[in-house]
Amino acid sequence: MAILALTPREGKTCKAKITGESGLPFIADLPKVQNEGYTLGLNNSQPASIYVKVAVINKFYNTHQNAAFYLVAQSQGKPCYTSQGTLAGPVFSFKIEKSRFPSGIV
Repeated sequence: MAILALTPREGKTCKAKITGESGLPFIADLPKVQNEGYTLGLNNSQPASIYVKVAVINKFYNTHQNAAFYLVAQSQGKPCYTSQGTLAGPVFSFKIEKSRFPSGIV
């Protein structure tokens, strides 16, 4: 597992250099930066909870204020967590108890 903090900038391109199980590296293009939309941040450092942050830039917030958004977490193609939020501000934060999720990758 790894930790990655990335601040994308419009007009810049990003690539990821990844070393596979074979030990051979390959380079993958990351998606292009969009100047509007949602960002999702997860903090998994606490033993009992995952902290979630959904954020938008002010321009997007001003045109989508009070819009609904949905968060769905899946494991093996099956939903194990669903939530609805409202853009009452440019940042929406909450925590989810890890006990709600099965073991493995969600």
